[in-house]
Amino acid sequence: MKANELRIGNYVNIMNDTVDDEYVKVIVTIRRNFAEIECNEDQDSFEYHEIQPIPITEEWLVKFGFNKCNYKTVYHAPNSTIFLLNGRAVKHYKRQDVEYFRMVREDVNIKYIHELQNLVFALTGVELTAEPAR
Repeated sequence: MKANELRIGNYVNIMNDTVDDEYVKVIVTIRRNFAEIECNEDQDSFEYHEIQPIPITEEWLVKFGFNKCNYKTVYHAPNSTIFLLNGRAVKHYKRQDVEYFRMVREDVNIKYIHELQNLVFALTGVELTAEPAR
């Protein structure tokens, strides 16, 4: 990853680690050649090539407080699910050969947790935080 893609508070993964919801890794410091990452109150430094993004999933959207909508909306299309949070809609498209997430009003595709966090913060000033699964 590149330093300019990250903000303090972004959730990331470390190369060769599995994404374990019990051990969420959070950027706490951004430096020129490395970032400090906190995991369960332990902190360590990693070079940017060691840091990997976490793909967005429906489970992550729910952890961030998005509500899955079971009703049809103007944004709803076949093979998609809408998630809402404070007037912001994320659409999850799922077809046989394609799966992606899209911020509806902003018309932006997003693939990773840090992108969602950064976009929501830029638009609303609200930090997205999630509680690990217990």
